[in-house]
Amino acid sequence: LTELSKLPTEARILATGETLEELKADGEQFLDCNIVLNVSGNSEKLAPIVSALYQLEWIHSITAGIDHLICPEIHKLNNVTITNAKGIYSSSLAEYVMTACSYFSKDIPRLIQNKIDKKWDRFCVGELKGVLNFNNNTATYSEKGDACIVHFSITGNNIAIKEDGNCGNHRGMKCYFNDKFDKVRKSKKKK
Repeated sequence: LTELSKLPTEARILATGETLEELKADGEQFLDCNIVLNVSGNSEKLAPIVSALYQLEWIHSITAGIDHLICPEIHKLNNVTITNAKGIYSSSLAEYVMTACSYFSKDIPRLIQNKIDKKWDRFCVGELKGVLNFNNNTATYSEKGDACIVHFSITGNNIAIKEDGNCGNHRGMKCYFNDKFDKVRKSKKKK
């Protein structure tokens, strides 16, 4: 809550908490609240809170998107503005997609195994130069005049990469982008 210390002098923090019970623990003054800053709540946590706040004017979520907040109680509100931190993860998502591209094009698991085996072998390594266009949870790589198109689909903690055209053709290589990459490392089995 360090950032909240930078609020204008006329602003008052009436209560902090994730549930209605936690807000009530700060005293009944929270009922006078007209702004809710949603940090980690979802519709189940938010519904009883917004129902209790008769002077509510604005709900702001620090997460990308507001779909997880929508509930019947919010639909009943009149003249309440709902905003979110749109684009907050754009650069992180772009970096993630580019890392995934490099992971697949350079076959990182094979490189790690080669390091362990202390061997060097030639393999197919592609190079992408072009434009990466983002749209919600998808991205498409393309280069003007090149048949190579790579589609990225991001769902939850996974990214899938699928190639249209043959991206290695112009180098005489036969390698394809067509795989899945888990953002969260899977736990190792105990020996």
